[in-house]
Amino acid sequence: RGAGAGAVTTWLVRVAPLAFAAAATHSAANAWMDDAMVCLWRCVLGFWPSHWAMAEAIVATAGFWTAGTFFETLHLWYPGALDHRIEGPGHGHPPRHRQTSDGGGQVSRGSTEGSRSGDSDGSPSPRVITSAWFFLRTKVAGSVVYLAAIYLFHLCKAKPPLPLAPPSAVRLAVEVALGLFLYDLFFTPVHWAMHNGPTWLKSIHVVHHEAKGTLSAGATVRHSLADGSLQVLVNIAVQFMSPWGAKHALSRFVHNLAVTWLLCESHSGYDLPFMSHRLFPGVIGGAPRHNDHHNRGNVFYQQFFVYLDDTVLAPRLNAAR
Repeated sequence: RGAGAGAVTTWLVRVAPLAFAAAATHSAANAWMDDAMVCLWRCVLGFWPSHWAMAEAIVATAGFWTAGTFFETLHLWYPGALDHRIEGPGHGHPPRHRQTSDGGGQVSRGSTEGSRSGDSDGSPSPRVITSAWFFLRTKVAGSVVYLAAIYLFHLCKAKPPLPLAPPSAVRLAVEVALGLFLYDLFFTPVHWAMHNGPTWLKSIHVVHHEAKGTLSAGATVRHSLADGSLQVLVNIAVQFMSPWGAKHALSRFVHNLAVTWLLCESHSGYDLPFMSHRLFPGVIGGAPRHNDHHNRGNVFYQQFFVYLDDTVLAPRLNAAR
């Protein structure tokens, strides 16, 4: 029954983008979606913190906290999620589901505490609360550093006021999708270089790869300052790119929420029916591939998609196997 419900969930969410695309071609449905954008943007403009220069950074931080907390606490209110944990070493394919006991009768799973805390074979061993606590203490520090850096940035560059006109539904969808595509495209060579470049460049990525075995969302924020800064700089760059010239503020807000969700999802160690690699198989690699990347290091460099790993980087990946 659980497998059937999962299949139905996957199918329903997978159909949603197709339904949106079909509606966008119908004038009446398109007008309805644009009216919805008007209402949504009116609500955003009426929420006074959205006018702060730090609003986008706060949205990104809130996105990380929300997505990370969701995946770190999922087992508490949905114990069945533990049946969908990914085994540590894999091959980028859907996992074989397994539960293990920590010897005290408590079901346990993978940890972001790295190979020093996990079993040598990458199997789950520490209790989940270890990972949750790690996420809490590292994300507090990371949030403070990130917000402080953005604050200093805005001291040098004033943020323009929010536009009064909302984006169309099509513009919002295109700008967010393009932003995710460009973020992945631009960061992939940077990520590849941190694995295959000079020693000094490799060294800034070592901390992130201390998270092995079955990952947890806390691994998302386990990185050096330089490593995290590169990701932030790439994200800032793509936020200025749009077919409409300037990316609409609503698209920028949604982009930050989508990026933070996908990053936490890919580090979550879960293979659930509603996750991106299930919704868009063959398009998004998701948690299975990224879990494999953390354990093997020299495979699957893309954060979100698969087209570079399966084409340009395919000879290297095949050699690594």
